[in-house]
Amino acid sequence: MRQLSRIVQAMLAMTGRVTMLGISRWTDKGGSYRTIQRFFSTTLPWATLLWVFFRASFVEPQGSLSTGRGRGSCN
Repeated sequence: MRQLSRIVQAMLAMTGRVTMLGISRWTDKGGSYRTIQRFFSTTLPWATLLWVFFRASFVEPQGSLSTGRGRGSCN
């Protein structure tokens, strides 16, 4: 997860061609070219990653879905 967050931050900051060398240059400590190679050569459990992202982003701690609306009433 830590590598994924570093790579995503670097990719969002980059302009133009996105290459492994460019990603390694845009990442801070812990984002060497070899680390980027290892990351892209591994198989990721995308279903689990998407579920974790969904749960952290849209499900409130009480267990109910967040609708995006405030607590007030809409008139």
